Amino acid sequence: MRAIIATVLRAYGGRRIVERDDGPSALEELGTNPVDFLIIDFAMPGMDGVQVARQLRRTREAASSMSPIILMTAHTDRRRIEEARDAGINEILMKPVSPKALVERIGFIIERPRRYIRAPFYVGPDRRRRDDPKLATARRRREDLVDDVLMELD
Repeated sequence: MRAIIATVLRAYGGRRIVERDDGPSALEELGTNPVDFLIIDFAMPGMDGVQVARQLRRTREAASSMSPIILMTAHTDRRRIEEARDAGINEILMKPVSPKALVERIGFIIERPRRYIRAPFYVGPDRRRRDDPKLATARRRREDLVDDVLMELD
């Protein structure tokens, strides 16, 4: 699967593609080397993709802690999607992966970037995907009462 993804990325102009065999070695790489975005598989040896995302997001010193993350998974049931969202995953990519779907997800993170939040119980992209003008001044969630730190992607 990694070879197919790397081939598609190169075909679309990807120049530096870094691959790792397992979650722990991926975290080691991401701790010191910034990346534009990550594509991680849910099923990885050592720790699954959601665990990798959660740990990366919570490691403030990691060079790639706020890089967009695309999670590949064969299982897209509601529980898994919510788990990924709550771990700070930006986009889900369902297996089997098509080049079109991959390019579409990358387009989402480039063309529609979301602010990043670092709060006591969540670190990652703002989960609100749409702006509702009726709610512009109202608190939408009880968690909004916490003073979140908002970060813009450069």
